[in-house]
Amino acid sequence: MLSKKRASLLPLIAARFESVVEESRQALKAVVGSAAPLTEGDLRSLEAGLSRLTGKKVSAEVSVRPELIGGLVVRAGDLVIDNTLKSRLKDMKTLLGS
Repeated sequence: MLSKKRASLLPLIAARFESVVEESRQALKAVVGSAAPLTEGDLRSLEAGLSRLTGKKVSAEVSVRPELIGGLVVRAGDLVIDNTLKSRLKDMKTLLGS
């Protein structure tokens, strides 16, 4: 790969490899953005709910994103759940604008 100047593809290949391994283990990684830090209990509850929803063992990686104003956004595989105040305000603006 290096001799053909394809080193830039390594992160994509690594990410795909990781997702294939997770699939084989019936596991799924969720990337969660939260307006405020989650407690350990909140995190475990979120993972349990996502596991029930997807039928896979979910492990969540959380980052605090104050720009969301409130709530959280979850990305797990093809599933995206946006339950943020920012998106609700945007929806309300769209509704009132039409």
